[in-house]
Amino acid sequence: IIIKVLRPMIRETLKYDLRLLNTFMRRFYLKLTSKNIDTDSRQALQDFSEATMGETNYRAEAAFGVELYNAYKDSRALYIPETFVELCTDNIIVQEYVGGISVAHLVGLKEQGVDVRTYVKEQIGSNLETQMETLGYELLRGAFDMPHVQGDPHPGNIRLLPNDQVGLIDFGISAR
Repeated sequence: IIIKVLRPMIRETLKYDLRLLNTFMRRFYLKLTSKNIDTDSRQALQDFSEATMGETNYRAEAAFGVELYNAYKDSRALYIPETFVELCTDNIIVQEYVGGISVAHLVGLKEQGVDVRTYVKEQIGSNLETQMETLGYELLRGAFDMPHVQGDPHPGNIRLLPNDQVGLIDFGISAR
């Protein structure tokens, strides 16, 4: 299992940091940027703030983990760890551990000149191309077939597993 613990005072620290960022945006950034930019900076900051604070809602993260687990528990391609809701609290999430190879680790290996396709084949016997196709397909399919999708599928949250299976972890950000 893994136990994810919310650090004490993190919500208060985040709120303070987000207020500082908001002040900076109002005083400096918005005055310096061109009115021709096709981005609503205030809305972007609000969305960022909501997403950041949303990551501290461990009850919602656990519920989303259960939603994904139930949707994919019979999948041979995508693996979602089981969330043990009865052990979760406002500050703790308990889930099944997912091993395999982190895609973030692969990115680091690639930067060192390692042939990552061969590495994946040698380490877990999987085909990296098949796994990337699975990941892309499942993330896009989820946008149409699921009530929510994982909003943070960065390399650190993706695990490559044996039998060409792909695992997802960290369900703190979800999107409708």
